[in-house]
Amino acid sequence: MRGYVNGRAPVNSAPYGSIDVAEHEEAWAAYARHHSGQSALTIAERGGFGMEELIQQLGRLPVTWRDDEQTRSWWRRYRT
Repeated sequence: MRGYVNGRAPVNSAPYGSIDVAEHEEAWAAYARHHSGQSALTIAERGGFGMEELIQQLGRLPVTWRDDEQTRSWWRRYRT
């Protein structure tokens, strides 16, 4: 996933997945206070924030996170 798809933005690190655009933009607002030059959409188009970045910017775990096929396939390898 790149950019916004169906109201979701990508999470670009394990665990891979997506979050609601509103939560992505909340993280971006915190990020933008210290870093300039990239819009929330640009970050999403480049693959999104990593999970650690999201936690740092939000001050909590993202509440709208959902896994994606990349994460599900990773877990399947270790469950057998």
